[in-house]
Amino acid sequence: MKKFFVKVPLPIAAAVAIGSVGLVTAADWPERLTLHEESRSPDGHYGIVVTTSSHVDDGATVLLPEEGEEFVDYFADLQTHRLLGKIKGFEYVEHENHAHLDAEWTPDSKLCIATYWERYGFASAVVLQPKGDSFTQTDTGQHIRKAIDAIIKKQSRDVDADVYPQFYVEPGPKIRVYAEASNNPKQLEGTKTYYALFQGTFDPISKKWTASSPRAITAKENELLQSASEASCCFETYAVSPDPFKEYPDAEEPFAYEEKSFFRSDESKFKYLDERMNDVYKAVHFLLSPAQFQKVKQGQIAWLKQRDATKTLAEKSELTQQRIKVLQELAWPGKKELKEEQ
Repeated sequence: MKKFFVKVPLPIAAAVAIGSVGLVTAADWPERLTLHEESRSPDGHYGIVVTTSSHVDDGATVLLPEEGEEFVDYFADLQTHRLLGKIKGFEYVEHENHAHLDAEWTPDSKLCIATYWERYGFASAVVLQPKGDSFTQTDTGQHIRKAIDAIIKKQSRDVDADVYPQFYVEPGPKIRVYAEASNNPKQLEGTKTYYALFQGTFDPISKKWTASSPRAITAKENELLQSASEASCCFETYAVSPDPFKEYPDAEEPFAYEEKSFFRSDESKFKYLDERMNDVYKAVHFLLSPAQFQKVKQGQIAWLKQRDATKTLAEKSELTQQRIKVLQELAWPGKKELKEEQ
């Protein structure tokens, strides 16, 4: 049975004044609206206010607006208690099942990448830039989706893809985008699966794409990219000990046990890490331009000589684990590290 939720309409001109200056709490907003706490800017000045409901979706229900109504999310000034305007394409409802909202801010609170996710893939993505008592918003998701759809429809006209974008803010600033897509995310049997990849760079100052490259990829290439982007098992802490395997003698390595990933020997640990590094290296080769990869290749040759000069397998494993992270950063830069560089 579906639950229907009626949203109280709010009049908005340029903005809606709500209360006195100060830190905003959920109770400060009009009925049916609440601050999405994880959307606060680092300086506490801005955030995203979303539709809320007294109903919590239990997985068997769907929240739907009444006819003529809509769910709306707003960009808000939290210091002046003002709704600065609607975020186009965002219909996130707090606590709705199979949906969530990401808000990735730069440390200076001048730029936010907001992504509205549905059960499979994203629904909308925008770049929000505060301008005092107003803001600008640029729809980056539409460009990504159109590029992916064009590639998928070349393979099958009757197929729609679910897209999973990742956004990385780099100095400039510029936004690097990496998005994988598939028409069959659950890998259902009897369904022919198509894959696509999008790589691009968006300039938030000119509000233009300076690079945009969609392409079809094979199932094998998709598997390689997913394996390389993870390049680890359940836990980042690796250990060598035969003890966990006494209780579970048939367990595969690495074996997740007591918040560590265990190997039976130094030899098996090194073999595993070396294979993972090779996967990441192949993925970097696949993703980077020939000129970019040439520099990586030269660095890899020099690094291999350094590793070969070490004496113990434990040292080789440690160096290999470090190299995996370095290579991953070239294709999937860590957001935390990038923020610290800005």
